[in-house]
Amino acid sequence: MRTDDPAAPGPSRSAEHHRPGVAERGRVAELCSAVAGARRFQLAILVVIVANAVTIGLETYPAIQQEHGGLLDTLDRVFISIFVVEVSIRLLSYGRRPWRFFTRGWNIFDFTIVALSLVPGIGANVTLLRTVRVLRVIRLFEAINDLKVIVKGLLRSLAPLGGVAALVVIITYIYAVVGTALFGERLPGEWGDVGVAMLTCFRVLTLDNWDDVFFPAQEVTAWAVPFFLSYILVATFVVLNIVIAVVVSSVEEARRIELEDNVEQVAADAADGAPELAQRIVAVRAALDDLEAQLGSSATPAGSAEADDGPAEPARDARG
Repeated sequence: MRTDDPAAPGPSRSAEHHRPGVAERGRVAELCSAVAGARRFQLAILVVIVANAVTIGLETYPAIQQEHGGLLDTLDRVFISIFVVEVSIRLLSYGRRPWRFFTRGWNIFDFTIVALSLVPGIGANVTLLRTVRVLRVIRLFEAINDLKVIVKGLLRSLAPLGGVAALVVIITYIYAVVGTALFGERLPGEWGDVGVAMLTCFRVLTLDNWDDVFFPAQEVTAWAVPFFLSYILVATFVVLNIVIAVVVSSVEEARRIELEDNVEQVAADAADGAPELAQRIVAVRAALDDLEAQLGSSATPAGSAEADDGPAEPARDARG
């Protein structure tokens, strides 16, 4: 068979040579991508991040620092070496398109933290060094997908929460003006003017010893009861529910965007491998055409023999 010829186009040779992404990204990039996407690798990095956070906490104890300071410094150098290798693997996984690594915010953050850890002179400043080390703990948000979605949701909720904050300020201002009119003469230290009254309302808003404000005001007028109850219900419970609704909605929106980004990433990877897939399809079609030609040529003698025997049968029937 011609399919045994090494020069013949076959599916096996095409699949080996035109594997999706290999020609464009390179085998090193494919290997790095497989390593970076491995569950065990991600769990190992997560363990290293947690261990690094524990080490940073232990350094704050003077006794431990004095007795095991050398060991802690060695562990810190080991951790930063692991982080450098991890970021390098993730960067190499993009192959000939390394700039795509910096299209994701978390990748930029990881790269910046690792780069700052390698900047000479940071070790001389203890405060700056500890700040850089603590920032590594934030990588937990990126390592744990659920935490990453929550952080994105909180960031997305900042704009809507600005409107909620404006609503709280307006409500507080209205109640501060009313409180000044009700209690200002008898309780000037808490309701003497609008500024002081707004601070008092914010104290009631936090429910921090609000009864210390309520009982003196109740002695002034009976309107203190509906004043405080309505303010607590409106400014505390209603606004709190609005804040929760905004945050939950933003988190759900961030989760949807995360899923869409994953779908786009898969589509981009498929687009990168489209030329190789097309070449594989062409090679498979060529192999099928070659196989059909061979089958057609081998079936021709049998077909012609049947054609020669065909007219003889009616002749025998005629003689019969």
